[in-house]
Amino acid sequence: MTRNRKRQAIVLGSTRLNPAHKATNQSGAITIGQILLILGTVVLLYVLGVFVRQRFGIGITLRNETSENLRNVQIRIKSRGPTYNLADLNPGQKHHLFVTPVTESNVNTLFTDAAGRKHDEIVVGYAEQGYCGNATVIIRRGGSTQVSEHVDPVFCARSWLDFLATSNLQVGAL
Repeated sequence: MTRNRKRQAIVLGSTRLNPAHKATNQSGAITIGQILLILGTVVLLYVLGVFVRQRFGIGITLRNETSENLRNVQIRIKSRGPTYNLADLNPGQKHHLFVTPVTESNVNTLFTDAAGRKHDEIVVGYAEQGYCGNATVIIRRGGSTQVSEHVDPVFCARSWLDFLATSNLQVGAL
């Protein structure tokens, strides 16, 4: 190899190692370093979301699918927990809040229908401090309810997705 070619090889080699050099290769493709940086950022955001979501407890959504107002609507954490007095629910209206169980307990919703009958429905059958997830209560004609819940006792695996699935949030107890 001639002296000029050696010098060219050294110059080319140093440009590839130069950190100020573009992060993409000659064809414009993303480098392994960029992929690792993006992956690390996504994992960090997910883990951060798990910790933040864990502090909010269980998200409760109540939906009134009757044609009447529901009065004295409450969410109660039974067994040494608080009671959340909510506004009356008008037909078609929904209400969201987060509750945090303090000890072994269950979460109930209480309301009075238009005929004056009081209802007490279980939303989450068993919960402890640190549990998180979501529960939805749909109140239908005649006071019947449809409950769906996903409560995770180990950790908040859904992370930020639990927040994105709910809107108009109110925080019960942190």
